[in-house]
Amino acid sequence: MRKIKKKNLVLISLILLGVLSCQYDDTSQPENNQPIGSIPEELVGVWIDSWSLYMNYDFDPLLYNPVSNKWFSGALDPWSMVPVPGLGIEFKENGGFVHTMVVSTSTGGCQVYTAQYIKGIVNGSSLDQITFKPQVRRMKHHSVCNPSMDFDRNESTGNYTITIEISETLNNAGQEINELKMTDEHGAFLKYYKLIQ
Repeated sequence: MRKIKKKNLVLISLILLGVLSCQYDDTSQPENNQPIGSIPEELVGVWIDSWSLYMNYDFDPLLYNPVSNKWFSGALDPWSMVPVPGLGIEFKENGGFVHTMVVSTSTGGCQVYTAQYIKGIVNGSSLDQITFKPQVRRMKHHSVCNPSMDFDRNESTGNYTITIEISETLNNAGQEINELKMTDEHGAFLKYYKLIQ
């Protein structure tokens, strides 16, 4: 009788360990339940690039899926995704962020694009200095005419500091929008936009 009880106890323990390990798997927990950073309130939300704003594309935080290691939801390129994703940056109330970018050129029918996906934590009490702490930083480069130059790799996840300015302006349709200008320590900058609700 004791042997049966011990076997049952071992079996129950293994089942409980399996259930607990699933519960504490980071990929199964909603991100908004994990306070991880702090940012000024005016940053919170989705900011998209000018083309995405003009085309009315919605931001897609899974341009790259770090769990499945899959780009573009399995499509050939970002323009083959359904729907076509908006590109930009999303800041969450808990300090999390996702930043997606695609730069593309085409000369004589030879399309070249570079896509970048960054996900991590931001911290900063003012817009003057926001520290980005990437946890995932992935880059994909593809050349139609020179595939020997293609790569899909992890990039450095070192911290970096950005200065942010937010101003009001109008889009081509005359709608009021907020403009987010992100400037790095070398003076290079990116601009993203959000409709004023």
